[in-house]
Amino acid sequence: MRATAAITTGAALLLFGWAAEGPENATKAKEPPANAEAAWAEILQLRGSLDRELDHRAVALKEEALRAAAKRIEVIADQLEQKGDAFIEHFQQHSNLVQAMRQGAFGTGVIGAVGDSARLYGAIEGITRCNWESSLRRERPALAARASEIQSAAESGLIEGLLAGQPFCGTNQQVFGLMLRLASRARSELGTKLARQLLTVSNAPGFVGFGAKAVLDRRWRVGSSPRLKFTAIDGRAVDLKALRDKVVLISFWATDCTPCVEELPELKALYEKLKPQGFEIVGVSLDGNKASLLRMIKEKNIPWPNHFDGKRFEGPFASEFGVWAIPDNWLLDRDGRVCEVKADVYHALEEKVADLLARKR
Repeated sequence: MRATAAITTGAALLLFGWAAEGPENATKAKEPPANAEAAWAEILQLRGSLDRELDHRAVALKEEALRAAAKRIEVIADQLEQKGDAFIEHFQQHSNLVQAMRQGAFGTGVIGAVGDSARLYGAIEGITRCNWESSLRRERPALAARASEIQSAAESGLIEGLLAGQPFCGTNQQVFGLMLRLASRARSELGTKLARQLLTVSNAPGFVGFGAKAVLDRRWRVGSSPRLKFTAIDGRAVDLKALRDKVVLISFWATDCTPCVEELPELKALYEKLKPQGFEIVGVSLDGNKASLLRMIKEKNIPWPNHFDGKRFEGPFASEFGVWAIPDNWLLDRDGRVCEVKADVYHALEEKVADLLARKR
């Protein structure tokens, strides 16, 4: 499996012991706060300063002034993220721990909105991962009992930060794409709020409106138990109900999607390794050409069943699952519930599947 580089993304990654890159971040992480009360007061002071900067009307600023405002905002948000990290690291039993996570994640969200897409991607993957509790149990066992509360606070803070910082992000396509990714993966209603805001943004790239509408109109999301029943292109009958007690990955893909084809070897290796333990993959092809799909299945020796209707993104399955870009991998637990959307094949997928397989129904 391809290794994923560690990315500095604030409190969520710090919890799991993933190192920040660079000597500057390493130095910051080793500086312990004097005491919890002083550390918390500093967090609140930084949040107040950041809110005051964010209150400026970005639409009234000219391009040069907008860039200057974004830079000031990024500096304060970075400090807020770092202070949140330090609080979580050194005061794990404090009553303000959850709020510190929320404040640190807010800083990360603001930083992501004003242009640090690498940090934002890592934060989204870390905060919305489906095996948060298992990861905490391994990396921070003292916090495992509060896993759900901490994850909810982190997700809320990240989305709130993105919503607050979005007016200052300009027209950065990567940032808008990552906002859509978070709206798709979010476990709370704030994901819906984020998608609604993206529908109203006048300077967003064209794909943003399509994606936001797909997220808002979809039938299934994290926590739901989707229905999926079809006859595969090779004649096999597929029904998610018959796959209960299995961990299932639903893979939306197409043969003319280069990233989709590139991840096939990773998926095949994972499938072959974990299928004996109860892992299954169900493919939903968004190809428009049946011959292309059949040829790819034969050439790549794809062992799992694939659906084909030739309707691409207009098909009923793409609509019900809110698919706006591919590859789009949906991970379901043994009870048939969606536990992660847009699961990244290269970002700890094997660990996530293994953790889900280890859970008892």
